[in-house]
Formats: sequence, structure tokens, C-alpha cells
Amino acid sequence: GDRFKKRQLARLLALTESCSWSGLPTRDPSRGTLTMAGRIPLIQRLTWQSCVLIMASHTVHQIHRLITTKDRPLVFNAWFPFDTRESPVFELIYISQTITTVWFTVTLTSFIGLYAMFVAVGCTQLQKLGSDLLRADLHRGLRDCVCQHQHILSVDETVSRLSEQFQCLCWQSWGKAMDSLQAATLIAALTSQLYVYCWFGSELTQQSAELRDAVWGCNWVGAPLVEQRALIFMMEVAAEFTLSAGGIIPASRHTMMQILNQTYSFLMFLMNFMDN
Repeated sequence: GDRFKKRQLARLLALTESCSWSGLPTRDPSRGTLTMAGRIPLIQRLTWQSCVLIMASHTVHQIHRLITTKDRPLVFNAWFPFDTRESPVFELIYISQTITTVWFTVTLTSFIGLYAMFVAVGCTQLQKLGSDLLRADLHRGLRDCVCQHQHILSVDETVSRLSEQFQCLCWQSWGKAMDSLQAATLIAALTSQLYVYCWFGSELTQQSAELRDAVWGCNWVGAPLVEQRALIFMMEVAAEFTLSAGGIIPASRHTMMQILNQTYSFLMFLMNFMDN
């Protein structure tokens, strides 16, 4: 199989080439908040800024460890069948672990940003489709909207399959910690990752539900039976579509609160156990 999901990623990029959101408002006219179209440039900027922030925090932590610790600690804990404190073995291992850390940080932040970008694009297309449905005529518009919905559905399903393994990694990684600043950086990074997956997943589900209302409110009376059946199918899909981690855990705000509550309960249990 495609172990690294390269074919799915290439297909997703090809599907989103025809998507546009330049005509959508960047701010909600009633609340003044950013819309998904307005968040897309923000996602691009925050992706590289978060990568720089994580690496800067990690660099400060490593410098502090090298200065204050006498046993020459490595970048992260690892076992080797030889003494790693002697030169040049220590320097070589330290460089290799530093490269690994940079690669992991860039990969993690880039994929989270890519996930948020694709979901935001999917939300903008659902928003455009809802507006087009309300303006569609019986002879041409509904058919075009049905075709557009099939295209958006392909994008959303590909995003779900592409991200499910990384979301499972997010759930499994939650709760692991090391020490002081490194632990704080890890917790902040995992919390941000959890927030992005769940918040954008909820937004896509909500936008899909709003599409169902738009389908019901469109000019479907008198349309051919084939197009009416297609509209019914669109309503059913919109009611059921939810991003998930491996098809098991839904990516939603409720899931995020459950994980945070369970993590806090586990932390309190460990602290109570240490006190006793």
C-alpha cells in the first residue's frame, strides 16, 4: 500500500487546484470574526511561526541542559551499547539527534498546517455551494451544484483518510511528558495539535450541516426527479459527515474536552500517588 499516503496527498492537491475562495468575505458581517476564507492566510503564517517557536524553545532548553548538567546529556533519551559521553561519539550522536528533532518538528507543524488548510478550503467550498444552491435555477444550477458537491465530498473524504493516522498519533501521544521546560513545550505543542484537529473538524461538520439547510431551502420544487434524488443524497451525506481519527474517535470539540478532562484526572491521580 501507500505507506506514506503520497498518492492520496497528490490526489488531494489535484482536487483543490480548482477550488477558489477569493469571492468570499474574510469576516463575518454580523459578528466581525474571521471566516474560513479569512483564516487561510492566517493558517499559513501561524504554521511557520509555530515551527520557529518550538525550535527556539527547544534550543533554549538544550543550551540550559548543556550548561547546567555535567554528564553531557543528549537531545532526547536513547540507549546505545557504548559510552556516549566521550568525544567524538557524543558530538556525532548529538548532531544526528538534532537533525532528527528538526525534521520531526518541521514535519509535525507542516502537516498540522496542511490539515487545517485543507479543512478550511473544504469549508469555504461548502459555504459557496450553499450560496449557489439558494440562487440556483431549475434547469442548470441544481445540476452544477450536485457536481460541485461531489467534488467537495471527494476532497473531504481524502482529507479524512489522509489525516486519520496522524490524529491517532495525537491521541496516543497525549499524556507523555519529560521534565520542566521540555515538558511544557511538549504539552503546549500537543494541546495546539489537539485543538487544531478537533476545532477544524467541528467547523467542517457544522458547515456540512448548514449545507443541509441550504439544500432544503433551494428551489427544488418542480426539478427533475433525478436532481431531487441527488439533493436528498446531499442532505444525507451532510448530516453524517464527520472527520475522525482512524474511523474511531470523532474530531470534535466534545472529544477535545474529554481528552483534556481525562488528562487532568490522570495528572491529579499521579500527583496524589506521589504525595502518598
